[in-house]
Amino acid sequence: YPGGEAGRIAFGIGPLLTGLFLPRLTRSLLQSYPGLQIVTLTRTPDQLVAELLGDRIEMILGNNWNLGRVPGTELERLGRLTIAVMVRADHPLTKAGRLTLADLENYPLASAVELPPSSAFGNAGSIVCDNFHVLRETVRQTDCVWMSSPAFLRDDLRTGRMTQLEVADLPAAS
Repeated sequence: YPGGEAGRIAFGIGPLLTGLFLPRLTRSLLQSYPGLQIVTLTRTPDQLVAELLGDRIEMILGNNWNLGRVPGTELERLGRLTIAVMVRADHPLTKAGRLTLADLENYPLASAVELPPSSAFGNAGSIVCDNFHVLRETVRQTDCVWMSSPAFLRDDLRTGRMTQLEVADLPAAS
């Protein structure tokens, strides 16, 4: 791979990174290695492990919250992304003042992963979709709350279409 001699590369990529980086990564690879065939599979990193171990993909680009425990794999940190609670700009929670996780329970959840039934989130409904562009449009049109990256929503935050909520008891996630 470092010499650009691989005619094909197959990798799995998490939903957030797909929306945030895949077009730029693909452009860079195709410009640098003419003739390269790029095959991607978008899933959560834990869902991609079987594809990696089955030799159908060469690597996984995504968060590493469970990948470090998989025998025969190696982790390499490429960077960090901050994750925060996002809502549309005129969402009722933007007027609520100091928020806690309990305040979020009354609103539908938008997520790339299905949460366990024991989770307090999603009691008001939910949408699970691995396409972050679809999730963004859903959140902009509903009362959904969404754990996403400010980097992915940079334009929406700058133009005031989306708002990042400060949730006092939210565990730090990045």
